[in-house]
Amino acid sequence: MEIRTIVCGKGEANSYLVWQKGAQEAFLIDAGDDLDKLITAIDLSGKTLKAIVLTHGHYDHILCAKPLRDKYACKIYIHEQDAEFLKDVKLNMYNPPMCRREFEPCEADALLRDNREYLELCGIEFKVLHTPGHTSGSVCLYSEKYHALFSGDTLFANDFGRCDLPGGSMKEMRMSLRTLLHLPGDTTVYPGHYETNTIKAICEQWNE
Repeated sequence: MEIRTIVCGKGEANSYLVWQKGAQEAFLIDAGDDLDKLITAIDLSGKTLKAIVLTHGHYDHILCAKPLRDKYACKIYIHEQDAEFLKDVKLNMYNPPMCRREFEPCEADALLRDNREYLELCGIEFKVLHTPGHTSGSVCLYSEKYHALFSGDTLFANDFGRCDLPGGSMKEMRMSLRTLLHLPGDTTVYPGHYETNTIKAICEQWNE
């Protein structure tokens, strides 16, 4: 699996362009606030963008989803409980002074639903982990084969996402973190902000 990290916007949200080695199609995990940067990364990869998977509905992870879909005719995926964030600035916390782009409401093409769901993207299979806490519809994508977890704003390298925004819940966050921290220790965590880490290293830091 090939992964390119694109850091977007004033909030420095991570978008990830991902493809299977040797394949011609790619997908994007989160679509942050830097359309030119995202387009450049996609075009330089030489891949065809087939899908955008949104880990949750906050503005700094969704602002370029619609223009990218318009340009590349790809599909947008989001969990059903965050689908309204794509249309509602009060839910997605859109903050014009922090943004390069105006918010463009849109509809998702496909809705993610629960932990039993597996999602195949460009030949790579992920288990969709519904991990509420940061938002009610936050999800993580876990690849057992590639020992990789795309964790959005649920889990960072040494912290976790806020729970005091619309749809947030500390109680649900604790349950979600318990699920994630029981994944194999060699799993690399690709978070929505900041650097990568492993499950083992995160557990060791939190147990100190």
